[in-house]
Amino acid sequence: MIHVPLFPLSMLKPVLAGLLLACTLALGACTTPLPVTTEPAASADTGSVQPYAVGKLQLRQTRFEDRQRSFWLYIPSDLPTAPAALLTVLHGTGSNGEQMLYMGNFVAHAEARKYVLAAPNALGRAFNEGSGRIGADLLDVDDVGFLLHLNQLLQADLVLDPGKSYLAGFSSGGAMTQRVALQTDNEYSAFVSVSGHLWAPGPATLPAKPLLLIFGDSDPLNPVAGGPVNYGNNLVLDKPAQLATARAWANRFGCSIRVEATATIVHQTGWYQCQGGSQVTYQQIEGLGHFWAGGAVTEYASLGPERVGPYLGNFITTEVIWDYLSHLPPRSSGVSPPLITITRTPAD
Repeated sequence: MIHVPLFPLSMLKPVLAGLLLACTLALGACTTPLPVTTEPAASADTGSVQPYAVGKLQLRQTRFEDRQRSFWLYIPSDLPTAPAALLTVLHGTGSNGEQMLYMGNFVAHAEARKYVLAAPNALGRAFNEGSGRIGADLLDVDDVGFLLHLNQLLQADLVLDPGKSYLAGFSSGGAMTQRVALQTDNEYSAFVSVSGHLWAPGPATLPAKPLLLIFGDSDPLNPVAGGPVNYGNNLVLDKPAQLATARAWANRFGCSIRVEATATIVHQTGWYQCQGGSQVTYQQIEGLGHFWAGGAVTEYASLGPERVGPYLGNFITTEVIWDYLSHLPPRSSGVSPPLITITRTPAD
């Protein structure tokens, strides 16, 4: 018998009916992207206004700190009349916003779940998340400010729910997500980091917001126990242990209760009764390397399995994080998820 936090689940395959409710393994999500077109467009603050397209993936631009910045945007068709949620997703090193959307099958997912989707492009090889991967000539780029600017721009231009503005990222995009979470004045409601560590320095204590950290236990770029990782080009990052990154956030948020649960391939540690009734959740996925599990990218052309580990198809990351975000308790409630007692049974 174990105690786990109760989160409602939107989707579970029958074959995984024995999973703990605490582990949001929402399988069988969208794997075939919708047909989309791309339309370069300037956003309202550039002086060259083009209307926002609905049901089409569009590339838009905005100026921030005298630099032209770009982002991909998707607004689903037939949105409900109520203000929509906004999910902003950040790509990893060497990628871009469009590739991130493809990797996670995000456009089809946003269309099905009816949320607005944004995917900004970094100026260099990566966002300036504090590790130096952006490149020495771009270390002055304020990507924290840019992401806050982008959120404010979309909140002003579109009919969005400011209480459902979420930021998620993969790899160095996950590190960037955590860097934004350090800012006390950020307007995001919750954060999800997949396969990424925090590199930027931050305050010892912060007002808490929900944070989900997902790592694979077979990821050579993020060893479970930590250690030096050679990225080439004279860049070696001394990675912390996965649990250490999660524990640091729990301490920063003043969490008081720790709950552990294991079900099939998910090992979850959650910290609750944080400041403001928030939570920190760390999910370690068995057999997962440096991939967006369940996504469209199953291998990397230039990196072999010895560098990135194995792909995993039976954990649908995009659906898992959306299930987590869409079932968070209202921030204004000031309460943690209820605890229930569940007996774990083996999966069929």
